[in-house]
Amino acid sequence: ASAGGDDVFLAKLNPQTGELAWARSYGGTNDDYVAALSARGDAVYLGGGFNTNTVIGANTLATTASSAGYLIRVNPTTGDPIWAQLLNNQADLSGFPGFTGVYGLDVDTNGAVYLTGDSRGPNLSYGSLSIFDPGSSGDSYGFLAKVEPANGTAIWLKRLNRQGIGNSIA
Repeated sequence: ASAGGDDVFLAKLNPQTGELAWARSYGGTNDDYVAALSARGDAVYLGGGFNTNTVIGANTLATTASSAGYLIRVNPTTGDPIWAQLLNNQADLSGFPGFTGVYGLDVDTNGAVYLTGDSRGPNLSYGSLSIFDPGSSGDSYGFLAKVEPANGTAIWLKRLNRQGIGNSIA
């Protein structure tokens, strides 16, 4: 059942029979979307965005921006979230209430997660890291982050360009 608006849906099928092993939905009272998925070994990662708030298992992520991004690690055996992290921004100089979305992600051979997307606003934050641009002109820009797989903590966060979107990563 939907929590309101569009929600994220994830399912696992038995590879031999095609039978449903489990299905989960995540979402808040407004729209949520998934734009990136990566599955490697014992980890499944989802990236996307949401409006206002979203509920991912026991985690509630909230924003005052028009939309915020998220990264979720899911247990591939049960579909239950292991952790969820917020990527958020603030209103820009024109008063537009910022947005962030995750559009691409991948996992390297050591298990580190890399994600990319776009953001608009003067202060993109992921945990304790941020990209601060007080003169933000209102244009969206791409970003790239490296993330610790055990807990979702950002190792580093970089701005890619002055204007544009980070869409995919390999």
